[in-house]
Amino acid sequence: MKLFDWYLVNIVEELSPYNKINKEKFTFDIEYLDILSFNYTQTLNRFYTPDTKIEFIHGRVGKSLVLGISDLKNEFLKKFKNYSFTKYHQKLLNNTDYLFLRENKKLMSLIDSNSIGQQNINIYIWGHSLAESDESYINEIFSFNQKPNVQCLVTVYFHRNDAPRLLNNLLDILKKDKVELWMKKGWLKFEQNPDIAKLNNIEPVELSKLAEA
Repeated sequence: MKLFDWYLVNIVEELSPYNKINKEKFTFDIEYLDILSFNYTQTLNRFYTPDTKIEFIHGRVGKSLVLGISDLKNEFLKKFKNYSFTKYHQKLLNNTDYLFLRENKKLMSLIDSNSIGQQNINIYIWGHSLAESDESYINEIFSFNQKPNVQCLVTVYFHRNDAPRLLNNLLDILKKDKVELWMKKGWLKFEQNPDIAKLNNIEPVELSKLAEA
């Protein structure tokens, strides 16, 4: 864990963009915006949205990183009480900030006060594998739409041909009935990632040439 943290602090956090990125293309015209990051670094703040507050679900560089699985499902691991492999064990032990949707007072206040009306809660998932290791968070995202006044819309962005794999992961966690319901209702959709290079007129660069630079 310490070696990984050192790598993030001394290598990743010291990287600079090879090409200048137009930040105006990444502004968010949203009344209530919250960014929950499963990443550990300050990349989003450094390169795109410096004034946006970000909650780091799994900790951040230099501050109690969280790695591991969602829960112990293997009887062998349970027998030896290997809870240190779980994310919740690490969060509890290191007092890592791990507020998610249900702990967001602003969001829950809107839901409980029925003040959303015809407005939607839009959740955009970008760069996340939707893997079982984050099962608890995925279940929480798809626990909404139980009240008639709340409509939660989830958009999953995918890279290249990743849509089938992401859908497989959701089916494994949420099961067929819930995924089918959300897609039939229009609450869940998959969209291709925007081409950031194209948006910024960046020509593809071979890795060997990039290393030489």
